[in-house]
Amino acid sequence: MKSILTIWVMASLVFMGCAQLAGNESKAEGPAPTVEVISPVKMDKKATTTIKGQGFKPGQEVNLLFTAKDGIESDIGYALEPAPKADESGTWSTTWKCGGFIARKLVMEGKSYKIAVTDGDYNPIAHTFVSFSK
Repeated sequence: MKSILTIWVMASLVFMGCAQLAGNESKAEGPAPTVEVISPVKMDKKATTTIKGQGFKPGQEVNLLFTAKDGIESDIGYALEPAPKADESGTWSTTWKCGGFIARKLVMEGKSYKIAVTDGDYNPIAHTFVSFSK
C-alpha cells in the first residue's frame, strides 16, 4: 500500500512539474496575436477592406478564413493582396477583395461574419468579425 501511495505522489509531482513548464513556455512568447478589419464594408460588387494583424512571429505566413452566412468557412487567400506575412516586428496588412462574396449574396447587410487567422496547418491563431452595410 505504501509503495502505491509513493508512486501516486511521484506521478503527481512529475505531472505538476510538466504543467508548470508548459505554462511558462507559453508566457515567454509574449502577448497573443490580434487581428482587426476595417468594418463595416460597403455592399458593393467591387468592395475591398483592409485586414491587419500584430503580435505574430516575424516572417510568419498566415491563412485567413471567412465564415459566410450559410456557415461555410472559406480560405480567402485568393482574394488577398498581398498575401499576409508578418514583417520583422510581427505585423502584417492585406487588402481583401470581398466584392465577390457580396455579388454571390454570401453576406447580408447588418450581419457580422467571422474572419479567422490560422497558421499554415490551419490551426487557429486569432479572429475578428466584419460586417457589411449599404
